[in-house]
Amino acid sequence: MIWLRKAGGLLLLFGNSLTDIKRRRISLIFTGLAAVCGAAFFIGTGGLLTELLPALLPGTAFVLLSLASRGGIGMGDGIVLLAAGFFRTWQEILAAASLAAFLAGGYAAVLFIIRRRGEERFAFVPFLFLADLIVCLAGGRV
Repeated sequence: MIWLRKAGGLLLLFGNSLTDIKRRRISLIFTGLAAVCGAAFFIGTGGLLTELLPALLPGTAFVLLSLASRGGIGMGDGIVLLAAGFFRTWQEILAAASLAAFLAGGYAAVLFIIRRRGEERFAFVPFLFLADLIVCLAGGRV
């Protein structure tokens, strides 16, 4: 059953990566359906609320950062991360979010050096997908 949980989270992030790259948006319908499926799976496998709440904290933090930065960080990134929390343990989602921020920071540094512009917007969800894939392949130990 663990593989199903991992596959669900990867599918959520992969699907939203494509729309984030193309349109700089996420699909709220797809994300909402994935979150409902993740919640149903979580409940169906006997998950405890004390396990779920910490897994939702990184997504909540991203949503709050989006509000505080007035869109500097996309609200969709936080919403996708919140939905991904239904598919991951708090350690996995925290590792994936941290690794994604590190990867995106490296990408931003390269863009800054190449283009020498201060404000550059780019899709973040693909970094979440890549980071989550790495965390899954590493067995949650990154």
